Amino acid sequence: MHILVAEDNPTNARVLEQMLSHLGHSSHWVTDGQAVLDLIEETDRRSFDLILMDLHMPRMNGFDATEELLRRSSEAPPIVACSASAYEADIAKAKASGMAGFLSKPIRVDTLEATLAEPFALSQQKADGDSIDWPQVELLFADRDPELIEVFRDFCDQAETSLAELRNLMEQDKISAACEKAHQLRGSFLTFGLSRMSQTMAEIEHTATPDDILSIKNGWEGIQDSLGEDLLAIKKFLED
Repeated sequence: MHILVAEDNPTNARVLEQMLSHLGHSSHWVTDGQAVLDLIEETDRRSFDLILMDLHMPRMNGFDATEELLRRSSEAPPIVACSASAYEADIAKAKASGMAGFLSKPIRVDTLEATLAEPFALSQQKADGDSIDWPQVELLFADRDPELIEVFRDFCDQAETSLAELRNLMEQDKISAACEKAHQLRGSFLTFGLSRMSQTMAEIEHTATPDDILSIKNGWEGIQDSLGEDLLAIKKFLED
């Protein structure tokens, strides 16, 4: 199949494209819902067999893009939602907008394969409470794909800088920007099985009061240590 990937997080997009390639599918990546509409408008609507649509993107989110695409054409390819926010309300809203399925992040290779085989089946995954989701890590790197490992190494190089940028936004009380940054990081952490860090980003993303923010700031050294420990553990796994 030829699949259109709508994902604003470059790391997640690269990983997803590698998964699709591993499963024998070609893909094209765009960064937001408006880009989906523009591309479909410019090309034959039958050019893509399926759209994997992130829900929360800049310019136009996945919900609005889906509704508009289906309004414009009855020949639009099936659309499957992809999101780290796999709450019942999100799934219901995705279905109401016209999406044919729902993949919760982190997207696993086996779940992706099953969804591509039957794109209209809703699927949902539950994250466990461990600091690292080892089944996700093992599935992701099962073949020790060198390109995928390189994506992970690039992510490791950028992760501490991204975390520092998030801290600076919080220090400057730019809460809205900090929440957006946390959402972006949460998706990447989930992709690489970093459950503990993903949960921390979710807490930042949903901060509601100054006391919440102060508590997170006070525990920042522990957050940095957790990131270092978890990345090191996965690096050691890849070296074995």
